[in-house]
Amino acid sequence: MADDFEARLQEVLRQLESRLQRLSSERSRLDGASSEVLSAIGDVAPASITTQIRTTNASIGQAVAEATKTVQEWIQQAFAVLLMRRYVEGWREVGGKATVVSRELHPDILESDTKWEGIGAREYFQTVSLQSTSAARIGEVGTKTADALEQSSALMLSFYVAILPMVVKIIIAIVQALVALGSVIVAAAAALRAGVRGVLLWPIVGMLVWQALTALGNALRVTLSNTAQMRTAGLALLASLVAQWSWVGSLQVQLRTAFPNMRWPEATTGRFDDSAAGSGWSVIPPPRR
Repeated sequence: MADDFEARLQEVLRQLESRLQRLSSERSRLDGASSEVLSAIGDVAPASITTQIRTTNASIGQAVAEATKTVQEWIQQAFAVLLMRRYVEGWREVGGKATVVSRELHPDILESDTKWEGIGAREYFQTVSLQSTSAARIGEVGTKTADALEQSSALMLSFYVAILPMVVKIIIAIVQALVALGSVIVAAAAALRAGVRGVLLWPIVGMLVWQALTALGNALRVTLSNTAQMRTAGLALLASLVAQWSWVGSLQVQLRTAFPNMRWPEATTGRFDDSAAGSGWSVIPPPRR
């Protein structure tokens, strides 16, 4: 079970890292394509157009850097997910064993062939009852802690799965902008080879430049939007984790009620033995039926 979870997590993280590398590569290509376009149309395009290309390209670069940083910060926390999952079975085993001990210590099942009464008997059964309660609480805490670890690790895996398509959307938008810029570069190069120079070049590439600007604007919008969504998802995840661990913290309060002075209940053998006749350790035969 744990191995399957780790395999799924590692695969999702591998895909995220792969997409981040692709995003970085496409971002570099976009930067180069923007420079080529500016070089091709710089002499004929209005200054407002070239300024907008530069500004939008720079904004995309900043937005992509922020998106990459956000994802990388979450990837760096993946070791915590693995630790959570690996401790699940250990806590569940502790809870299960403590629950069994609690049942075996219950006074109702500690029967004998003779009836035992007196001070020693009362102290003994009172202590056994406390120890049974304490063991039961350990079982409850162990099981609930295992549940919290399991749910928290599942939440984080779901988060990684959720942000993967967000990164892919950014990549797609940048690739679309690259295609649009590439069309401008190709058209300008073809026009120059045909001998078109000066102001005549702008009517040929002008429409393509506007399309490229639209694609650049869309890439910026998609990058900013999905980065915001990733951060929102991250905040929601943190809120869920805080709720989980606040609940686990409340278990400490429960432990105080099960452990007098935060210690395991004292055994009666330290105060009673069978050497004093007045201690109450008397065995009375059970009534005949």
